[in-house]
Amino acid sequence: MIFAPKRKLILLSILVIILTVTASKVQAQQVDDLVFYEGNGCTQGIVFAYNSYKAADDNCKKRSACKGDNDEARSLRIGKSVKQGAKIVVFDNPGGSTQDDYTTIDIINRSFIQPEGYCLRSFEQTFDNPNANSGIRVDHFHQNGLDGKVSRVKVIPGS
Repeated sequence: MIFAPKRKLILLSILVIILTVTASKVQAQQVDDLVFYEGNGCTQGIVFAYNSYKAADDNCKKRSACKGDNDEARSLRIGKSVKQGAKIVVFDNPGGSTQDDYTTIDIINRSFIQPEGYCLRSFEQTFDNPNANSGIRVDHFHQNGLDGKVSRVKVIPGS
């Protein structure tokens, strides 16, 4: 049958497309889409990064993704691939005490994020995205300052 090689080629092409799409979705979930910067406004060097699809609760003074960069982070770039419903909490206290500064960042709807990501310029702010039921909500609880004093990072993936 002369058409059999063409049929095989078409089926193989479809399989490659399916595998490529599947791999890109898996890869998007495996990227570190929460990038912490040394400077306000997502400037200076990257100090550490997390994946919003994986739970984390790290003391930056001990073994963890943020180890060695205790009291360095001042801002956060949230990638376009961030998991909707994810919650990020940064603490001044390495044990996660809420008696010192901390900020919660809730990703309510990631559609507001531009392809280059969204920069949370400082951890010392509180706001809701202007669009009701969408965007991001940031709640800062102030004692004596959090920028440049992050000692614990908690990531709770959305459902």
